[in-house]
Amino acid sequence: MQLNTSKSSKQKIAIFIDGANFQKATFEAMGMEINFRGLLEVLAEEAFLVRAYYYTGEFDSDSINHYVHLRENGQGHTGEMLRDDMLRRLRKDRGFHRWLNRNGYKVVTKGVRVFKDANGEVSMKANVDIEIAIDMLTMAGHVDRMILVSGDGDFAPLVDAVSAKGVRITVVTTQNRRAQANGYRGSDLLIDAADEYVPIEKIRGRIERNDRLSEEELAELAGQTLPGIIEEKKADRGFGFIRTDDGKKVFFHLRDLHTSLPFEDLEEGDDVFFELRGERDENQPYARARDVRHNQEVLPTPSPSKMW
Repeated sequence: MQLNTSKSSKQKIAIFIDGANFQKATFEAMGMEINFRGLLEVLAEEAFLVRAYYYTGEFDSDSINHYVHLRENGQGHTGEMLRDDMLRRLRKDRGFHRWLNRNGYKVVTKGVRVFKDANGEVSMKANVDIEIAIDMLTMAGHVDRMILVSGDGDFAPLVDAVSAKGVRITVVTTQNRRAQANGYRGSDLLIDAADEYVPIEKIRGRIERNDRLSEEELAELAGQTLPGIIEEKKADRGFGFIRTDDGKKVFFHLRDLHTSLPFEDLEEGDDVFFELRGERDENQPYARARDVRHNQEVLPTPSPSKMW
């Protein structure tokens, strides 16, 4: 689907993504994993992209400790295990945010607030509404169009205020039946306030992540040194996955690490460099890495007998 941008005038646009809301609308409600590079290409098609913002909450050590303390209090949780799990999640989140920053986005984070609600349940909140509002109003004099990726009805007055400054607003969200069945529905107030509404399901085929390297890509990249981020580490099973700068997923086993990088020292969110093997494992659909290391030192190419 094409957004209403004029190829001749090259409208200047800015994109504002409410990260938590977008995740609920896509992954949680419709089972979609997003190709964030593809998302930018679709939203900024035939336009001049001034800035793309991604807003999200992020834990820090204090909020993690507070969360663990509240969960431990009378609920029988093992504090150290919970803290370790949350620290792993934090490293993974920071790795993803670093990837976004390097691929066209300006990531705006806000500390997660941990508290007990009226029912005594431990809750977490990181409201980024103010940050989004400030940035949209600040950018209003610099762009022709803004694209707000959110279904939160609280933004309806903000859309009215920005529209009054002469900026056209596109809202990207969904009222898809499947999403509604899973607890998500974009606000009518927000959609009605915008100049244009783009349902997520209409652009799904262009923004959903295809994270496996094709045979052609594998043949082209085999043997090259590539950068990536550790997306997942299965410490108890001795393997994990790397996310490349192009959003592709690559498998590695602890035997694929360079001798300079012990498996126990590798963490989710770490920056790494690696080489691609030229063939897939028989039972592994993802391409496989070799010589995974933290730095970009030039390594000698092993003999063919050792490559596979």
